[in-house]
Amino acid sequence: MRSRLAPLAYVAFLLHVLDAKVAWADPPAPADAPASAETEAARAHFKTGIKLYQDQNYAGALAEFEAAYALKPGPGSLQNVALCQKALFRYGEAADSLDRLLTRHGSELSEGERDAAERAKAELEGLVGAVRVQVAPATAAVTLDGRPFPVQEGGTSARLNVGEHLLSAAAPGYTRVSRTLTVASGQTELKVVLELVATAGFVDITAADPKHAIAVDGAPVAYGRYHGPVTPGDEHLVQIYDGPTVLVEQRIRVELGKTLAVGVGAAAPGAATAGAPPSGASAATPVEKPKQLGWYGMGSVSLLASTTPPFRFDLADASSRAFGVGLRGGRRFRPAVAVEALVEYTSLKVSGACDTRRGELASPPIVCGTPEADALDVSYQVRSVRVAPVLALMTTDPRLRALGGLGLGLVWHQLECDGCIAGAKHESNGTDAFFLMELGVGANTRHVLMALALQTIIDGTAGMVQSRNLGTEAAPLRETAYERSGRALTYVGLELRLGMSEWAP
Repeated sequence: MRSRLAPLAYVAFLLHVLDAKVAWADPPAPADAPASAETEAARAHFKTGIKLYQDQNYAGALAEFEAAYALKPGPGSLQNVALCQKALFRYGEAADSLDRLLTRHGSELSEGERDAAERAKAELEGLVGAVRVQVAPATAAVTLDGRPFPVQEGGTSARLNVGEHLLSAAAPGYTRVSRTLTVASGQTELKVVLELVATAGFVDITAADPKHAIAVDGAPVAYGRYHGPVTPGDEHLVQIYDGPTVLVEQRIRVELGKTLAVGVGAAAPGAATAGAPPSGASAATPVEKPKQLGWYGMGSVSLLASTTPPFRFDLADASSRAFGVGLRGGRRFRPAVAVEALVEYTSLKVSGACDTRRGELASPPIVCGTPEADALDVSYQVRSVRVAPVLALMTTDPRLRALGGLGLGLVWHQLECDGCIAGAKHESNGTDAFFLMELGVGANTRHVLMALALQTIIDGTAGMVQSRNLGTEAAPLRETAYERSGRALTYVGLELRLGMSEWAP
């Protein structure tokens, strides 16, 4: 026994009847045997599809009727698939479903039913137009009206409903392309070509073993095989790993829109693998790893602190601030060694210091820290100019490194003191040796250098021999700026540097 389609009116509905109905016949079961599990499941899907269709949930009904047809192919399920597709305005697909109905189940239809299906199919095909889509590169992902639309390498044909459709294509390393298509009824096949413009170069990397890890510019990207975009014109590091072991390390440059093939043979790592490279590809040429050597220059700004006062000043209640600015230039002779020339200016200002020596000479004596000690307040400033060669040591990582430095040179000091002697400003200056020690971190961004370092500066003070007279002419009491010859003026601080280098990572 066969299941008959609903009357002619049900098929003709596709184009002519506004009040839609679906074919109510369940998928058949053999007359002389109980229904199988597949048949029962098909009937369940069919009945659910009818309920969803009546609720105008056409997408859900379509899924149920397709499931019913997959389990138990029959004309009733396929007719209802076409009805749902038509209700969803998928006219081309509805026409295809009617074509399958006629091809696969034509013998189960009456002559009138076949004629009705033919007419409905012809009228549905009049509501669609044909297009053929090609895309370059072939790996681009294409969407049609927001839905994935796979395109084969030679192009893919499709029938679209009349009206406007949005076709888009995108691929890593290319600009996104979108085009609006206007489709007219009965339109013959319209050829559409989407050509994406490259914004990058590309590498195609093949490892000797699918388990080998591939990294580009230090970032893991794939195992065994990788094809992807890189910045054109820049140098890139390609690495292939077997666990922690680096099998291959090559530096390459890729032109805009070109593909470089980097292959690894099992016998000779780094050699190109057998077989032609991808379309448009050329063999990769290793780029010699640049040496981290050459000239460089930097400017610096530093914040400093010092607790070494001149004369016999008490700094317990004093406030101070110190800063430095400088220039340094040098040459990196070896990856870990450089020699620099340093020129630096620093300024130390202190206010609210207490003059202990004048307090001792007062009558009665005044002790610093008491209310009477306000009369002993002094302010002073030390300006320094340093010139020295510096031996710079560093680790050899091309981008981020630890830094160390030792310097020995000359410093010129000028001391200005307000309140050291009543009614007069005291000044003293001199030239001495100084020692510099620093430890920090540095980084490269292409040719730009950056560094942050902790500094210790030890200045000699024996050159400041001028003194102040705290006594009378009859009994002079003189005191040198720094009481003991050779007493050191020490600074500790943090220095920030920025500059340019001849080398780049």
